[in-house]
Amino acid sequence: MNREELIQEIKWSLPDKRLLDVVNFGAIKLNGELVVLKSREGRIPQAQDRIRYDKPYKPFIQKEDIAEIQGKNVVFSPDTFSRRGLLAMAKLSNLMMEEYYEELEREHTFRGRGE
Repeated sequence: MNREELIQEIKWSLPDKRLLDVVNFGAIKLNGELVVLKSREGRIPQAQDRIRYDKPYKPFIQKEDIAEIQGKNVVFSPDTFSRRGLLAMAKLSNLMMEEYYEELEREHTFRGRGE
């Protein structure tokens, strides 16, 4: 699976699609980076403008849970996702690390030629 497919898999693994529907910004944090699941404004809000949603996965979400995050900038905890989502996160994390090391290798090769 490619990056976009894994992100879609993660979105689908939320216990209720309304969790992502009601937020202005929704993301997860992998390898120290935010992975955007939704952004109405097309930007990443500052850390102080984001809240963490760390309620454990349960098949039925209460109205209060939805109201709590409505219109907010939310970083979802891995606890919120199903097993399927956690597996997709692990695959995406590995893919991100592979991309990082490939970039380092390209950078090293480029620098080596210039010296």
